[in-house]
Amino acid sequence: MPLVINNDLMVKLCTKAGNSTDNKGGFPKQTAVEFSRVVDQYDYRGGKIVVLRPIIDKLVLDYNFDDCKSKKKLIDDIVVDTAKKLFGSKNNQYKGFEVLAPSYLLLRRLNKTHKFNFFLRHQKSDSKVAIQLQGWGKGRFFRCEFNPDKLQKSGMDDLKSLLDALFKNDIYPITYQNIFDNPKGINRIDIAVDMLGVDACDLEGRYLFKNKALKGHVYESPNGRLETFYFVLPDSDKGRCYWYNKGKEAGASDKTVDGMYDGSSSPYQGVLHTRYEFRILNSTKPLSNLHSFLNHLSKVTFRAMDYDVVVGKDFTYFLFLRYALNRTKEKALEMIPKDKRSDYSVAFDSAVIDIWDANKIWKKGWLAELN
Repeated sequence: MPLVINNDLMVKLCTKAGNSTDNKGGFPKQTAVEFSRVVDQYDYRGGKIVVLRPIIDKLVLDYNFDDCKSKKKLIDDIVVDTAKKLFGSKNNQYKGFEVLAPSYLLLRRLNKTHKFNFFLRHQKSDSKVAIQLQGWGKGRFFRCEFNPDKLQKSGMDDLKSLLDALFKNDIYPITYQNIFDNPKGINRIDIAVDMLGVDACDLEGRYLFKNKALKGHVYESPNGRLETFYFVLPDSDKGRCYWYNKGKEAGASDKTVDGMYDGSSSPYQGVLHTRYEFRILNSTKPLSNLHSFLNHLSKVTFRAMDYDVVVGKDFTYFLFLRYALNRTKEKALEMIPKDKRSDYSVAFDSAVIDIWDANKIWKKGWLAELN
């Protein structure tokens, strides 16, 4: 059975190099992807590569009572007292959230920046939320860390209600909308695009700056397969930008077949899953104005390598494609005798598939979780 998307669109996706989801070998035969998330599909090695719409994978919001400095300490204390009543005991429940005891490592991280820290679980979505109050030193008073994509609309509605209750007081009440409109409210935002049916090590990714491709740091698995690639960004581009094997990161390494991760624990049940992610830090735009963000996706390009193009050719063609994928086509051609470079160049051009339409991906409703 091929992959089922929304129960009416049938798509084959690769589960490991050369195999699709209808092959034998113990792989799950069927999974589902919400059709509204699909942006593009590309034919690839007898199956499909499916590119999904962007999601907000992580959002960290800040707030300070800067416009009420004369009563700031009093307001801070009132909000802390309210938080203790709402989240002060383990297993306490409020507005669809359950209070949890954070792990030692998490609590240690949270305590480094704020005095009071509360860790919550949204019961319907099982997504976690961290709320921090009274930053140390010059740290901001309020910090909230969560994943809008996992919370989904019902979870976001519950979080808004919870924050409204937290900040309700008779001296200086605010609501989620005040945080939403705060121009200094975004401490960090991670935006991710998932590519299903292609391995991270079979992608050529480039980050363009002044028409030049930037270098990166590569992290590989013990068997030499790319797992994470970090672009080395210029100082003008604050943040982080990388792509990685999301299936393995999600815990898909519990079973292997021929040294390949079968993905039985991944969100898409064995389908190869690569994620591109970029992080924006300390934005000066309010959350309510995210639609006007610069399209960071336009700074990168991705192409998938189809090795089936060189099947039947000398094995050096395969080695050439692998090297070109990691070191660029131009560098790889330097290793080839001059009288054969034309053939190898044609093989490369025939093997790469452009799978990145930045404008189309960006416009595909990636702010849905915040509406």
